[in-house]
Amino acid sequence: MKIGKAYDRERNYRDAIQFLDRALKADPNLSQAAFRLGWTYVKEGKKKSEGIKLMVQSLSMENGETANSFSILGELLIREGNMEQLD
Repeated sequence: MKIGKAYDRERNYRDAIQFLDRALKADPNLSQAAFRLGWTYVKEGKKKSEGIKLMVQSLSMENGETANSFSILGELLIREGNMEQLD
């Protein structure tokens, strides 16, 4: 997870996605990995819809970053005009 986050910060999305996906596969309930993977997909621009779904899915997982996640996701959905993604 931390390696993927570091790659994401460097805008090395290909490697970030690889490590975040690996972290999520190791622990499917790791909400931070799900949210970060989704956000990285959105920033990369290739899998925006899948990224938004992962971000929404991460909100149903228990963690301490729910408010921050809601804030980022809300801004993204409004900017992209994709409020239907919540259905």
